[in-house]
Amino acid sequence: MLQIFQSSDVDEPHSNPKLTQKITENLYLIPGDLTLAKEISGDTANKVGAVWDHLSEKEILNEFDFILIDCPPTWSILTHSSLFASDFYIIPSKVDFYSSIGIQLLEEQVTKKILNDSVYKLTKRKLKRLGVIFTLVHRGIRAEEIRMTNLKEKFPYIDFFVSYLPHIPSIPTKFVMYSDAKGDSKYDQVINSIEKITTELLEKIEEGGNFDEE
Repeated sequence: MLQIFQSSDVDEPHSNPKLTQKITENLYLIPGDLTLAKEISGDTANKVGAVWDHLSEKEILNEFDFILIDCPPTWSILTHSSLFASDFYIIPSKVDFYSSIGIQLLEEQVTKKILNDSVYKLTKRKLKRLGVIFTLVHRGIRAEEIRMTNLKEKFPYIDFFVSYLPHIPSIPTKFVMYSDAKGDSKYDQVINSIEKITTELLEKIEEGGNFDEE
C-alpha cells in the first residue's frame, strides 16, 4: 500500500507492479506498511487519486469482483483516496459513547471532501453509503441495546445492518487466521456473523446502496 502513495522510481520499477499478494484462491491482499503512516501524514498534494490511479492503471479493477479497502478510523489521505476510488462505503462502529460523534464526523467529511468536491464531480461517479455495521457487540447487555436504538433514531437517514460482529474476547487482542478459526468452536459465533454480514452486504449492493440524505 505504501508504494501507491510514493513517487514511482522509473529506473527501478517494482517487481510486482500490482502489489497484490495471493493469500488463497480468489483472495489477494495489498498489505500495508508501518512506514505508510509517515507517508500519508506528509505532503498529500495530488495524492487523492492515488488509489484510483493504481487500481485502474494496473487493471486491477478488471480482475476482481470486489475490492475491499480497510481504512483507519481517523480521516487521512488514505481514507480520502480510498473513498475517492470507491463505489460504496460501510461504517463500522463500536457501541460506545463516541459512536454518534464518529458517524457524524465521517458523514460530514464524505459530503465535504468527496460528494461536494469539484474534481470528484467531474468523475461522474457517485459514492454510496451501504450503512453502519456494529462491531464488538456484547449480547444481552441492555445498555448496548439502548445505545444501538438511540443511534438508529439519531440517524434515521442511515441504514443500519441487521447483522453485527459480536464481541469475542480474543478477537481484538489475538491474530487468528480465518482458516484456523474455522476449526475452533469458540469462533463459530463470529464466523456465522461474518457470513450473515456478507449476505446482507451483497443484498445491499444489489439494491444500489443508500442515497437518502439527512
